Amino acid sequence: MLAVTRLGAMTALAATLLAGGLRAADSEPSTAAARAAEHPWYAGVEVGRSDVYNRIFCVDSPCPGPTEDRGHSHAWGVNAGYRFNAYIALEYGYRRTFDASLALEPRVSTHDVSLLAYTPEFRRVSAFARVGASRMHDDSGAPFVLPVRSSTKAHYGIGASLRAGDRIELRVERVDYARSYFSRGRMFRVGIDYAF
Repeated sequence: MLAVTRLGAMTALAATLLAGGLRAADSEPSTAAARAAEHPWYAGVEVGRSDVYNRIFCVDSPCPGPTEDRGHSHAWGVNAGYRFNAYIALEYGYRRTFDASLALEPRVSTHDVSLLAYTPEFRRVSAFARVGASRMHDDSGAPFVLPVRSSTKAHYGIGASLRAGDRIELRVERVDYARSYFSRGRMFRVGIDYAF
């Protein structure tokens, strides 16, 4: 229930930023808007930390140990996107997450499609919200887990970006993946994007 409430709040925030972005796009162009118009495509890389919580299902009930496995590890990803203007972007990302610190050693890869909505820049910094969908695939083959290897989940996040040059942008963000019956997860990540 809490995940649904958070998803609703993040969706409302993204919708507010999106509406503001559409209104701002009709006003006098800014440096950020000019840059988005000149170099709308971008690609980037990111690294970070992932946290995952997996439910454990045993063949024999009750389970001899804990029923939830929790862990964290390093994560990495690549992304590519298109900036419609200074305030709205559509992004695809591939991320390799949850990679080895759990007892069950899951290795989960995600394919994400996201809508990003940015606030106006202030001293080269802007905040943004992200909402979208992720196709997650577990290729660990871990025992004692129900054999659901792929699932689609909503994700939502918030972050901040710093314009470090005409084509370079640095960003930091937190992304939460909606809870399913089997697992939940989140990522803290930093990245660098290059516009072209």
